[in-house]
Amino acid sequence: MYPIEGGIEALPRSFISYIPADRVWLNANVVSIDASRHEVRLSDGRALSYQSLVSTMPLPILIRLLGDSVPEEIKFCAAALKHNVVHTVNIGLEGLRLGIDRPLHWVYFPEDRTIFHRLSFPHCFSPWMAPPGCSSIQAEISESVHQVRSKDSLISDALDGLIKVGILTPEEARPVSEGGRVRVAKVVTLDPAYIIYDLQHRNNTEKLEAYLKTISIESRGRFGEWEYFNMDHSILSGSAAVHPVSGEGDSHETG
Repeated sequence: MYPIEGGIEALPRSFISYIPADRVWLNANVVSIDASRHEVRLSDGRALSYQSLVSTMPLPILIRLLGDSVPEEIKFCAAALKHNVVHTVNIGLEGLRLGIDRPLHWVYFPEDRTIFHRLSFPHCFSPWMAPPGCSSIQAEISESVHQVRSKDSLISDALDGLIKVGILTPEEARPVSEGGRVRVAKVVTLDPAYIIYDLQHRNNTEKLEAYLKTISIESRGRFGEWEYFNMDHSILSGSAAVHPVSGEGDSHETG
């Protein structure tokens, strides 16, 4: 079921083919939202008018972009939302051999002996995820206020962990230029990454949702609703914004 080519990005790219090109602007950063004027202001100076707005940005950022017009109670609710950060160390290796006895998609590591909590092997999802004759590993490393990571050592710590669990030998974990197998190793940080539920989570999100509805904003998706959504849930969340559950089936013009 995983896309043969293009990674999971193939999914949004297939959606975008149904939207007129002049309706999609990429790298257009939102710098503020004026709820009274129903305007979204971009970093390039443009101001876009809307009747109703569907946002998928993280809730705390959305509230911050609304500025001083937001009631203090709503600002407090947004600031109280909790999450963690995940650093992904993405490693490209020459050769297909790994210290696992069969192709695996991902493996969890709950013990403390490695810095990563999960490994995935993208080339096992599809051979198109790596160049011919190469393999790939993604190490996921969580961070929160309880566990702060040093970004400078994420790659070396991840490689050390791969040696500890027998995925790579010490020789293989060296760069290609030093006789090893590591062709590329880069860090991509996801912030926010996972929603953290606490006893005030539901109260805070319900108050935020109710307030945003009063100013014609629908906040949708994993971070827009601040819920632990998988991709399918996020797609349904976006669909519900324009096709209400009421069953009317009419889509509403949104900006």
